[in-house]
Amino acid sequence: MRFYDNKDSLNIVQSVASASTMISSVAVEVKNYILSKFPKGFFKHVYIDTAQTVSEQNRNEKYNVNANKIPYPSMTISPEISLDDPIGGMEKGQHLSSPNLYLRRDIETTYRKLVVDPDKKFSIYYTSDYVTTNFNFKLVTNSYIQNADLSFFLKSNFQKDFFQFLNHRGIQSEIPKTFIRAIADIYNWDLNKPEEMDELRLYLIGTSKQEDAI
Repeated sequence: MRFYDNKDSLNIVQSVASASTMISSVAVEVKNYILSKFPKGFFKHVYIDTAQTVSEQNRNEKYNVNANKIPYPSMTISPEISLDDPIGGMEKGQHLSSPNLYLRRDIETTYRKLVVDPDKKFSIYYTSDYVTTNFNFKLVTNSYIQNADLSFFLKSNFQKDFFQFLNHRGIQSEIPKTFIRAIADIYNWDLNKPEEMDELRLYLIGTSKQEDAI
């Protein structure tokens, strides 16, 4: 966390360190996109290996109480995160780097708004950055013929080495807990009381911008 004090206002910069929320959100979008390319109900079992093992085991037991076998065809998705630049030309720029190094003076026009307090006590802005997340898919069938049919189906429905874009998808990210704590203190909300937590939740929903909803 870094503080910028210019006498008239205090600016606090906090980097978002929680990647799990973002990866889970992207994984759901990717899974739904891939499944949309197959006939509905084609896969009898879909597993993302970041999910809890216990819950997946309980799900398997519903299929075969005695053998606990996974039904086929099945799909396993393994996410991998990388800090490398995803594509040439998409390196960091002034608007894509964390402001913990420097903060531009024209905050109102430089950074995107997330929350604007109606009493003008504070506002929350953010910057963004590119992150590469790779997904490895393992598809398993129970016969050679199904494998052959599936291979040709993949070749005809997915364009190898060709970019495809999923636009207008909402990706979740976590607001730093220090900001939530500061807002609660400003309005004297006790986060240990459920009713006051509801007040905070409704406040964030009401003050967040439409494009970047909380």
